[in-house]
Amino acid sequence: MRQGRVKMQNESSGSYDFKARVSFFLFAAWVMASIVVGSAWAQTKPWPVGSQKQLFFDNRFIAESENVRIVMNQPRKLGPVLKPDSRWEDFRLTSYFTVLQEGDLCRMYYSCFSEDQWNFADPEVTWRDYAFLCYAESKDGIHWHKPNLGIVQYDGSTDNNILARSIVDGTVFLDPHDIPERRYKLLHTVGPHQGGLKISCSADGIHFKLSEKPVVPWEPDSQQNMFFDTRHGKYVAYLRAIREVMGSKADNWRMVMRCEVDDLEDWSDAKPEIVFRPDKQDPPDVDFYTNACLLYPWAADAYFMFPAVYHHFPAGYGNDGLLDIAAAASRNGIDWKRPDRGPYIPLGQRGEWDAMFNMMGVGIVRQGDKLLQYYNGVDFGHGATRKESLHIEQAQGRRRWGWMGAVQQRLDGFYSVDSTYEGGELTTPPIVFAGNRLQLNIDTSSAGSAKVEICDARGVPIPGFSLQEASTIMANDVRHLVSWGKNTDVSSLAGQPIRLRVQSRSTKLYAFQFVQQ
Repeated sequence: MRQGRVKMQNESSGSYDFKARVSFFLFAAWVMASIVVGSAWAQTKPWPVGSQKQLFFDNRFIAESENVRIVMNQPRKLGPVLKPDSRWEDFRLTSYFTVLQEGDLCRMYYSCFSEDQWNFADPEVTWRDYAFLCYAESKDGIHWHKPNLGIVQYDGSTDNNILARSIVDGTVFLDPHDIPERRYKLLHTVGPHQGGLKISCSADGIHFKLSEKPVVPWEPDSQQNMFFDTRHGKYVAYLRAIREVMGSKADNWRMVMRCEVDDLEDWSDAKPEIVFRPDKQDPPDVDFYTNACLLYPWAADAYFMFPAVYHHFPAGYGNDGLLDIAAAASRNGIDWKRPDRGPYIPLGQRGEWDAMFNMMGVGIVRQGDKLLQYYNGVDFGHGATRKESLHIEQAQGRRRWGWMGAVQQRLDGFYSVDSTYEGGELTTPPIVFAGNRLQLNIDTSSAGSAKVEICDARGVPIPGFSLQEASTIMANDVRHLVSWGKNTDVSSLAGQPIRLRVQSRSTKLYAFQFVQQ
């Protein structure tokens, strides 16, 4: 009996030794993994965010996360702000227009027809004599005035707001590198997208010297869009992709091509490439019309596109269908992401003025901490006005349609990283900042809350800036000042790699920025 007990004890002791060895090896492996992971985190090259605002619309500033996701935020519709009310606008306002803001002055360049552009006896005459580029201005972006310019004669009088005839698809942009006499540029074709792409100039944004020589022989359909890209140091154009330029790459889908040039008069090295098109996640009967692409000026590395999504009716209906407005984002204007594919501006309800056909205009207006954008809305489909639909009775004989509507967006509010009601967390990759205060564009509403922790490059909380010491954020603020108790000063961490860890619940986080105060 005694020997048996000894044997059992020895077996038990061996079992304990084995378990101890396994536990030791597991612990050692965990330590080594922690060292490797910590080392990898520490070796990650930090993003130099400086004191520029940084937006959340992709994973650039999300190294780790739990229960959060990137969400597109729809703007608030404000209703129509510009309607056709003049004889030269008697048929319609088109969907191609530009809005510029210069100080307190907002300028709108829009096109219109006084006669039916498709069903008139001679379409060439319509585009030559009854198509116009017009001008309106506003102090607040909501109430627009159409001044008498005295430039173009219509019906025996120059008492109108017409800038030019036969230009429908143009975009006006400011050129920071040309002489003052050529400060305003107009990229356009003439008539029904004929004569190649031309660039006309103006000193005051009203009196344009129209160019007769095209910079390229291309004739893209839809609105021509161009601006000077300060991040690339080049002029960039976003145009509808056409077979004439892209060959077989431009199939029957509507899509967006991009080209860049150093000199507006020399496009020999433009090298157009398709940068936005439908993919396998899109329905097979969807393509993208206009692009309304812009370089966002109030944050670092942010471009936004608001393409018109054309959802085609079955072929038997002709070239007809519904159009609403989507959104896409990019860090460089070339590689585009759509983290949320729902409509940015949805169609209105049945019977409303924007119920079936919406397109975004180029440009954006800032009024304090609110952004204004503009779109053209119609209450019938794409083909209903041009005898290309089974539903032409909806539009035939209609006059003065195609109104301009405004929407209001929060500053930086196109996208946010949202936490669930149960709570979520995100940690940034290493970043290096300049400044002494941290601000967030954040909305916790009523039931939400957030805390911010600052860690070193390995993810270890820095004393004085831990979650336990962080003040709870309950605010809806575009520049909320983050604090840890009474401390808001982060200058001791400037210039060294750190990570931000945000714990939150039911919160929308739009942006962060280190500032000097």
